[in-house]
Amino acid sequence: METKKFMRLMLVGSIGSSLLGLPYVCQLFEVNSGLMQWGIFSIFIGLLLIGTSVTWDLTHKTTKYLLAIEFSLLSILQLVPIYYWFVAQPQAMAVTTFTNAVSNFGYTLPHFVLLFIGVLVVYRLLNKDIIPNLNQG
Repeated sequence: METKKFMRLMLVGSIGSSLLGLPYVCQLFEVNSGLMQWGIFSIFIGLLLIGTSVTWDLTHKTTKYLLAIEFSLLSILQLVPIYYWFVAQPQAMAVTTFTNAVSNFGYTLPHFVLLFIGVLVVYRLLNKDIIPNLNQG
């Protein structure tokens, strides 16, 4: 994956995190206060990732590891709403129909995408040379 494509992937994950937090903060779903706080944190980590991704300089190992930590947080953060939509949502526990399961999967799909992007970015940051000769020095 070349550098520009990798940069786009990081920006998609960053912007996606911010946008995905908005429905929870604006209470477009019936969510508890914990998920509302999750939305605020998702917007915050997305904005932080946008700033770090845009100003990145992978010739410094510190930036590379900082991005890896931030994208790890992004990935871990996606587990909360995935758990909510599949396990903790009261309607999902009361009604166990195929339609409800498909509906819950639809709500979790963006979270799975961000989880995948976060894992992919962390893998690329820690296991691949983004810029040649990065490991020297």
